Amino acid sequence: MLRTFLFVFLIALTISVSAQSVADLDTKDGFRTYKFGMARKAIPNLKYGGIHPATKLPYYNKTDEKLSIGPYPLQSISYVFYKDRLHSVYLKVAASADNCQGVYDTLTRLYGESVNDEARWTHTWEGKKVFASFHKTILETAYIEFISLTMKKQIEADLEAKKRNAVNDM
Repeated sequence: MLRTFLFVFLIALTISVSAQSVADLDTKDGFRTYKFGMARKAIPNLKYGGIHPATKLPYYNKTDEKLSIGPYPLQSISYVFYKDRLHSVYLKVAASADNCQGVYDTLTRLYGESVNDEARWTHTWEGKKVFASFHKTILETAYIEFISLTMKKQIEADLEAKKRNAVNDM
């Protein structure tokens, strides 16, 4: 009986440890139920928010968005699009040391240990398809980004093609 309990316990522990992997970013390949690369029109209740300062691309906010991650409140969630396809998602955590720590702990439980850049107060997780980062400010606010590496490569290829065409047009 004890052996059976230990066996089941070890299997459960193995499963929970293996679920903490940056590979889970690639499996999800998006945010909540929205996949990177999906059409903007496929995401309901979006309202144009402007040009995102980090990407220089248009972003939208959902009018029916749940502004929290578990019990931790968020100030905003921005869905960024390139050629009307979901490129990235940016979250702003409500200012509070407890909120910031709670969200960071949640990301660590989901994706494993991060690469830490203490000089910039930034933690990153990089999969093959998705890059995520958590950046905490001195004002106890945190910013999280989820970026599609596939969409990022498409932007880079498009920019390179524009450069080639500009040279050819000379």
